[in-house]
Amino acid sequence: MRRLLPLIIAIALLQPVAAETAQLYTPMEPGFTTQAGTFFSPEALEGLSDEFPIGSVITVGDEATGLSVSVTITGPLPELPGNRDLALTRRAFSELGDTDGVAEVTVTVVREGTTRETNEQTGWYSFDLGLYSPESAYTLYEKLEENNLRPYAYKENEGVRIKVRHVLAFRLDQAISTLQALGIKDIQAEMEPNPYLS
Repeated sequence: MRRLLPLIIAIALLQPVAAETAQLYTPMEPGFTTQAGTFFSPEALEGLSDEFPIGSVITVGDEATGLSVSVTITGPLPELPGNRDLALTRRAFSELGDTDGVAEVTVTVVREGTTRETNEQTGWYSFDLGLYSPESAYTLYEKLEENNLRPYAYKENEGVRIKVRHVLAFRLDQAISTLQALGIKDIQAEMEPNPYLS
């Protein structure tokens, strides 16, 4: 029975949580940035929802076509007409085989994200990597950008202070691993305000 318990719990967690209405979503303004800090792309497998925290991975099943797709929640719902519960990118909708732009779907949580907006926990972090010579700072800055981190440089005395900012909670472990792989020691994450709400 002990061996079966984790399997029973896993099966229970993968049950559909709700029947919802999903809508195709393509923002009109260019360079739209989600609250997860990603650039919105119609080709990404992403969704927007008020029900699930940022970083959640959910499987969306279309009741009409019988097809499903897994998407990552990257922000809250925009204003949508009617009682729509979920906004999906064009690619996510095409994976469902739906051409109408609105579908009745079931949602199953694969992994719950960690970012909910509260006064105490914003879900955003930064790292102060220290003071570097201008040459070292330039090299480090380039390496951080190459590894999809967001470096910021500040002139300080005779050197340059390097920080990495806007790291989401669900990407925190990955960011720390990347910094360690770059040879940076004594890594301390500091909470910062959500840049999209300030």
